Amino acid sequence: MSSNSMLPSSIDDGQTTTDRKFRLTPLVLFVLLLCAIGIWSNQYLHSLIWPISNESTQLFIGILVLIYLVCMILPFMPAIELGVVLLAMLDIQGVILLYGITVIALSISYTIGRLIPVQVLKRLFQYLHFYKASDLLSPGGERDEKEQINLFLEHAPKRFIPFLLRHRYWVFGVVINTPGNIILGGAGGIAMMSGVSHLFNFKTFVFTVLVAVSPLPLFVISMKLLAG
Repeated sequence: MSSNSMLPSSIDDGQTTTDRKFRLTPLVLFVLLLCAIGIWSNQYLHSLIWPISNESTQLFIGILVLIYLVCMILPFMPAIELGVVLLAMLDIQGVILLYGITVIALSISYTIGRLIPVQVLKRLFQYLHFYKASDLLSPGGERDEKEQINLFLEHAPKRFIPFLLRHRYWVFGVVINTPGNIILGGAGGIAMMSGVSHLFNFKTFVFTVLVAVSPLPLFVISMKLLAG
């Protein structure tokens, strides 16, 4: 019998479903609070941008780019919305720079997620009584990407999860470009969870990001070239 053929057994401590919901509620409320902060930040930044004086344009854009970098790294921040505004304000060289910053920021988010100790996540899942999810995590992080995928495929629901896992890079590329993804953590949060999951190879992840975030900058560059 292979080492992955059977998960460690988890004994229910007698807590009811009501208790599980009680423990999960603060986490859900915290996520909703982060979403609200992100949406408010987006509106506040827009109010700062317009109108803008010519004397402070370059400095202000530079500050916005730094804010964009931070927002792109952190979960639940309005990075995409701010990025669209910056694309309209920047010249072609600036658009290329912003594209590079986006790739770097999401790579940093992924790396942060990858560095989060698996034991911390196991304890969180166990606290919430998600024992099956906890058992799917390798305590020492010794499983490689292929082994982790096979374990998820073996124990995940058979309807949609296997398809999503096998096409996870495509799914990631679609989700980070989907409007309203701040509910899922925004681009930074999604990239961070990709690292946490240990289901994404770093090189393939970076290549996916390079492709996934390129359409909008390419479109903006094309429009600026056509405009003159």
